[in-house]
This record gives sequence, structure tokens and C-alpha cells, in this order.
Amino acid sequence: MNTMKPTDPSPEPLDALAVGRKVLTYLAESPEPSPRVWECYSREQVKLEMQARFCRQEMSREEADRLRSYPYAGTTLSYPFPNQGITELCGPAAIAYDLMLTDPVAYISAMLSLYETGICAVGDLYLQASKGLRGSSREGISGIDWMFLGAMREGRNMLFGVDGKAGPLALFSPPKDMLYWLRSIYPHERFVQRLSFVGWGCERAHRRAIIEALRKPTRSFLLIDSKLIKADSKGNRIARLHWIVIKPGTAVWSEDGERVSFTYFTWGAERVGCFRMKDLIKYLYVTIVRE
Repeated sequence: MNTMKPTDPSPEPLDALAVGRKVLTYLAESPEPSPRVWECYSREQVKLEMQARFCRQEMSREEADRLRSYPYAGTTLSYPFPNQGITELCGPAAIAYDLMLTDPVAYISAMLSLYETGICAVGDLYLQASKGLRGSSREGISGIDWMFLGAMREGRNMLFGVDGKAGPLALFSPPKDMLYWLRSIYPHERFVQRLSFVGWGCERAHRRAIIEALRKPTRSFLLIDSKLIKADSKGNRIARLHWIVIKPGTAVWSEDGERVSFTYFTWGAERVGCFRMKDLIKYLYVTIVRE
């Protein structure tokens, strides 16, 4: 049985706030590009979305109202972190969440570059949005999230394009893509995958992987069946594949070690869940941890 509730986001580092303010001033004072690189997103919308994400305490009521006037832009007020909405972009969202907390300045800079040029670099990761992606929007997703998460996913696709109508096969991210993004963004760190996505390990291997992920002093990534955190999840096991991120240092175990609560990132927010170990073992596919 799982209970979950949103938690307050960690406060932004001062340097990120300073950079965020400079970016917002730049966006406010610069003219609307003609033609737009991203057809569906105005400069004001992007400025307001970035303000909601990085400097929300400084937003006026008028600015918040203007933000909500743009389709789905208000999700940046409702959710403090990157949010894939109802799409299968949970993998890129998990990576963006980690980047936002690890190096918020790099995250802000990448989003600005991507909006203005359709191109950005983060560490050794290079993203270039196609014309199809730049001409699209997606129901339920803010502009800054669709641009960044969509460009990440598109860069790994060989067979499918990413646009406003892209389906699950185009948007889901397997473990190998998660490892590619993490190793590219953080080239001086080491990331490893535990367990097999296509096979099924023994209960002992799953228990060991879960305990390791929860004890890590750094964020860990889990590929799960979404039934673990949403009992009413629909579809088959493939449709329910979902990436979450464990917030380090939050695990609290029961005396017998068969229940644990911890904070995790999913769908744009950090939440607290309490889980039985047997359910974690049942619904876990893969963990990715920093070594």
C-alpha cells in the first residue's frame, strides 16, 4: 500500500537565482524573434515559465495570471520541477530534475540556448531540435519542458520522430538512453545499471539493488511499474513503465526491514511514499546509481 504527498522543493542556490534573474531580464528586454525558432512559444511565455520555475517567489499576481493565459504554461506554477504530463517522457524528466538540482546554471543556460537557437549543449550532451519538434507543442506540457524533454528524446530516436502526436514508442526511454544522457551530461562521473530490463533477477538481487539505491548519498534512478506509486495505473506492463528518482538521505525503514518510506521525484514534484519491500521487489525493473 502506498501513500504519497508532495513536498516542498529544495531552495534554489543563490548563483542559480542570480543567473535566472539575468536570463529573465534578457528575455524581457529582447524583441520577439521573427520568425520564431519555436513556432508555438512566444518569448513572453518562455520568460514567464522560467520565472515560475526559478524565481516563483518574485512573481506578481499579474505575471502569474499572464502565465496561466498560455496553454499549459501554468503547470510551471503547479509543479516545481520538470513535468512530462501524461506523456512517456518520464526518462528525460528524471534527467532534467537531476540536472536542475545538480547544476541549475547549466540547466537554465541550456533552456535559453535551446529556445533561441534550437540547439544546446550540457556537458558532452548536444541537443538539436528538428523542424518538426520546433513546430509542435504538446497537450499538458509547458513550453520549456516540451522543448527540453522533447529534444532529449528526439536525439536518441532512430525510427520515430518527436512532435505533438508522438506516441509511447517514440517517447519512452530505455535504460541505455538514461545511461547515455547521464554519462554525457556528467562525463567525470560513473553510472552503472543494476538488474536487467529484459530479464527477471532473483528476489535477493532486487532487494540488494533497492537497498543500495536507497543508501546512496546521491540521487538514484528507478525504472518501475507505475502501479507501485499509482494503484489505478492503466494499460499493460509495457505501458506502465515509469522512471522515478530517489532523493538521497530520506529512507526510513521499519524495524523488521520489510517496509520503507522515502522521498522520490515523479510527475513534476517530490513526493513521500511508504512501501512494502515485497511490492518494491515486484514492481522494480532496473536501478541506475552513481558509483
